[in-house]
Amino acid sequence: MNNTPIQSTPVFMHACIKRMLAAVALIIALTCPHAKALESSPHWEEIDGVSRYGYWQEGSTAGYWDETAGYWDYSAGNGHFETIYSNPVYDEEGNFVSEDSSQLWVLDPEWVSAPQYVDQSTPDSWLDLEPPQNDQDSTKMSFGVILEVSNPYQEEPPGFRARAWLEWTVDDQGKYDVSNYVVELGSRLGPFGFTLNNSGNQELIYTINAEDAHLHWSGHVWSPLDLSVYLPWTDAAVDWDLDILMDYPSGIPSGSVIGVHDRFPNFHISINGMKAYEFATFLRAGDSPVNLLDSDLNIQVSNIFKDS
Repeated sequence: MNNTPIQSTPVFMHACIKRMLAAVALIIALTCPHAKALESSPHWEEIDGVSRYGYWQEGSTAGYWDETAGYWDYSAGNGHFETIYSNPVYDEEGNFVSEDSSQLWVLDPEWVSAPQYVDQSTPDSWLDLEPPQNDQDSTKMSFGVILEVSNPYQEEPPGFRARAWLEWTVDDQGKYDVSNYVVELGSRLGPFGFTLNNSGNQELIYTINAEDAHLHWSGHVWSPLDLSVYLPWTDAAVDWDLDILMDYPSGIPSGSVIGVHDRFPNFHISINGMKAYEFATFLRAGDSPVNLLDSDLNIQVSNIFKDS
């Protein structure tokens, strides 16, 4: 006869801890203010990179106590024996003859009531509204920024290593609309008239507001015709990391270009057709090149621009 009792891990302490944590969560939810003040009046706001018109709806902290919650407690060890039958034997005509039996100790648990708080709170949510139309007090401004790393001027055709441009409109409420965003790598004309595409990567990140904008342009690009193809110990890739900081409270852009770039080849940044920054390795055919073997191979940029 097998008298081994069925084992069960006590859960009393675990349930007590869960109940204490639920009570603490309820107290925090009912007493603590929101981490941020919600702006409930309609306004423009950038959400997940998209400018949206509407307002925030405050969430709720609803919930209730489930008085029926609890658990079975086996820790007292109370129980009873049950007879377990197995291996029945039948005669040739199918009549029952005998079977084995054994006694098994089965634990009888006790139900312990452990009410729990059920949280039904809802988070703050954004409600989209129809934007105001024909707002006479709203003014809209248009901007276009072209950024280019070009090949030396004496090359025919000049071409470009990398190029990016961004065009957008923005009103005095900060609502903006990007109409054109392009980031691309160029190519160079190789031997026997073959076109060789450049390799590498570049990135243009922007933040646009009602009266200012911040563009971050960076890249690491090389051409199959660069020296690194033939001299592996050299680094002929073009590197740059530039910030374009713009102000346009009156619709006329001004600001600065700061950062760093290689001495080779040429860098151009224009805003609404205005030259904001330019660096040329060769100004025209026949000019002397910048000394590429200089120990300081980077150009530190701190340039101010203003549309007159």
